[in-house]
Amino acid sequence: MADENDPKEDTLAAWAAIDYHSATAQGEPAYGPAKGGRPEGSLRKKRMSRPSIFKRALKAVLPARWVQRLRRRRLFLRSLRSLRADAHVEHFGKIHEIVLSKEWAERNMASLMRMTYHDALGQAGQKALLRSREIKLYSQNGDDGLLLYVFSKIGVRSRQAVNLGCGGSSNTANLVINFGWSSLEIDGGADNVACARDFYRQALGDGADRATVKQAWITRENVNDLIRDAGVTDADLIDIDIDGNDYWIWQALDAIQPAAVLIEYNACLGPAKSVTVPYDEQFDVRSQPCKWYHGASLTALTKLGKEKGYALIGCESNGVNAIFVRRDLMAEHFEEVTPAEAYYPHFQRRSDDPRYDVLQTLPYEQV
Repeated sequence: MADENDPKEDTLAAWAAIDYHSATAQGEPAYGPAKGGRPEGSLRKKRMSRPSIFKRALKAVLPARWVQRLRRRRLFLRSLRSLRADAHVEHFGKIHEIVLSKEWAERNMASLMRMTYHDALGQAGQKALLRSREIKLYSQNGDDGLLLYVFSKIGVRSRQAVNLGCGGSSNTANLVINFGWSSLEIDGGADNVACARDFYRQALGDGADRATVKQAWITRENVNDLIRDAGVTDADLIDIDIDGNDYWIWQALDAIQPAAVLIEYNACLGPAKSVTVPYDEQFDVRSQPCKWYHGASLTALTKLGKEKGYALIGCESNGVNAIFVRRDLMAEHFEEVTPAEAYYPHFQRRSDDPRYDVLQTLPYEQV
C-alpha cells in the first residue's frame, strides 16, 4: 500500500508529470490525462469497459489521495512501455538522466551528512572515511569528492590532469571547471571528443583552452608520445578508463609520474584473482562477446601499482574506480590497504547474471 511520505512515490509521480508535459510540448501523444480527453493520434485507446469489482472496491476503501497515486504510477508505467515500443530513445534518455540526477543529489546529501558526522557515528577505518567524501558533480560516480579529499591531503604541484578515455563523463572536469586545473583529454571516439570539446567550450568559455581534447586510439606503444606531444611533462592526476587495455597502458606509462592514479578495475573478476585481458592494440569492448569483458582485476592493478611506486588507498563505493597514491606522498595521510579491504562489487552487475558465466569462458592473462 502506498505511503504518503514515501519519496519513491513522489519520484514516480514526478516522472509521470515530466513524461506528460515533455511529450505534450514536443507535439507527441501524451499518455496521460488531458483536458478534453486524449489527444488525437494517441496510440492507446481509452477503454470503455466498466470498472472492475476490484477497482471499485479499492476506491471504496482507500483514501482519494492514494487512489490518485496508484493512478499516476499506472500512467507512468504505461508511458515507459509506450516510449520503448515506439522507440522514443531520446525522450526515454531524458527521463533516465533526470532520475539519475535526483538519485545522485540524494547520495551527495548523504555523503555531506556522513562527512559532517563521521566521528559522531563511530564509522572507523579509511574505507568508511573515503566513502563519506564521495560527491558526484561531473564524475562517473562519487570520484569528484574523493579526488578533492585526496588532494587536500597530499597537496598539488602542477594542477595538471591527464584523462585517458574521456567519453561519457569526466572525473577531471570538476578540477578543471571549479579549481583552475588544466587537463589533457584523449579518447579514440570521434563522438566522445566532439562532446568533450563542446562541454568545455560551454563550461569554460574563453578559458576552454585549459582543457586540451585530442582524438587518438590509445595503445601502450603511443601513450607516452601522446602525452609528451601535448606538452605535458608533469601531472598531479591521471585517470585511466579506456574499457580494455587499462592495465597495459598504465604499465607502459613513463612520460609522467603523477601524484595520484585513478583507474577503472573490473569488479566482476573479484578481489582475489590477479588477471587482465590479454593485450590487443585494437581491443574494443563493443566487439567483445560480453561487454563486461575488459580491463583488469583490482589485485592485478595493485601489484602493478607497487611495481611503479604507488599504494592502493581505496575504491569508490560503486565498484568502478580504484585510487592509488605515490608512496613518497603518503606520509601520515593514508594507509596502504589490500585489494580485499578496498574492494566493492559493481553496483549494477549481479553475480547471478548469465554474463558472469560467459566471462569465465573468455581468455585472461595471469599477472
